[in-house]
Amino acid sequence: AFKSEQYDIAIKYFTDYIRHNQNSGKLYLTYYYRGLSYEELYRNSGNENLIQLAILDLENVIKLSPNFSKAYTKLGNIYNNAI
Repeated sequence: AFKSEQYDIAIKYFTDYIRHNQNSGKLYLTYYYRGLSYEELYRNSGNENLIQLAILDLENVIKLSPNFSKAYTKLGNIYNNAI
């Protein structure tokens, strides 16, 4: 769903995965891609709640995997461009 730009559907899949796989070693990636999905929906709608959800997800990525540099980059880009 993410690759086909069906971000609302992707968010549902990512949320379900997060809910049922709290001990997964790849949980940070799920938060990352859900955050990207929220950001894309924000760009299409301008809904401020969506960008806040993207920020929360990216902050979760950093907590779970502090060395995952893409999360820092994306978060910085959001702060520079969206807020």
